[in-house]
Amino acid sequence: MMLRGICFLSAVCLSAAIAHGGIVVGAESTQIMIEQGQTVEVDIVLDADDQQPGNQAVASGLFSMKMAVEIDEAKVTLDSVDLPAALDDNGLGGGPDLQFAMGVLEIRAALPASFSFADIYKGEDDGMGGLRMRLATLTLTGVAQGSSSLTTSLLRDFPTDDVFITGDFEVLDEQISFGSSSVQVVIPEPASLSLLMMAFGIVGRLRRDAIRRN
Repeated sequence: MMLRGICFLSAVCLSAAIAHGGIVVGAESTQIMIEQGQTVEVDIVLDADDQQPGNQAVASGLFSMKMAVEIDEAKVTLDSVDLPAALDDNGLGGGPDLQFAMGVLEIRAALPASFSFADIYKGEDDGMGGLRMRLATLTLTGVAQGSSSLTTSLLRDFPTDDVFITGDFEVLDEQISFGSSSVQVVIPEPASLSLLMMAFGIVGRLRRDAIRRN
């Protein structure tokens, strides 16, 4: 059976190099496998405490974020970006600021200017009675066999720019570690090749039966 764009998830931590108890931003999967020509969705998440199982949300929620995500365009293409509805803005009512060039995606997102505290992004249902802080979902397509990486980093427009701001206006920037994931593009097994091999097997068996009868 041919695999179609499988993403192997790690629920423990985003990067082995990250200190325990810290805030982590990165792809939810540390190992991403994509068949050449197929697509996969990769969630970028914030884990407020990487010492605990799963991804912990920031208790007071998020008011804004800015980050960069780098991919190798020789191996994968970026097809689309989806943000949580609460952060689907640039803070001015104009939608999120998404820019992609030379393999680097820049995301600038915030609550709209007319927000109320009830609008602050607290995360999404993780299916286990808790909240999961998805920051973005990237749709990637594998274009060339080989290994590369997907890395996240803090994005500042000027040196004193405050980026990750919580619902109670705490700045998290200096507390965040950013993760890196391995991306592996593999060549799928063509269905036609499987059928051809099956046909060769049938022909071989018929020939052996014919030889035995003679």
